[in-house]
Amino acid sequence: MAGLSSTLHVSSTTNLIIWVGIGLCIVQSALFSGLNLAVFSVSRLRLEVEAANGNPNAIKLLGLRRDSNLTLATISLG
Repeated sequence: MAGLSSTLHVSSTTNLIIWVGIGLCIVQSALFSGLNLAVFSVSRLRLEVEAANGNPNAIKLLGLRRDSNLTLATISLG
């Protein structure tokens, strides 16, 4: 009986680790999807107008959007 009890304990610990890993993957997926939307939802024209007015955040984001394929790949791969 002792062997069966320890086997069940190991199995439940392994299941817990698997479920925590799945949860972390879902959270990361949501985070990177949100980042993707945030970077690419602002129009380029609006960014250029804000950058011309001296907005430092718009200048940084416009720099990221210049090479959008690299930015998209970087965010997607996380």
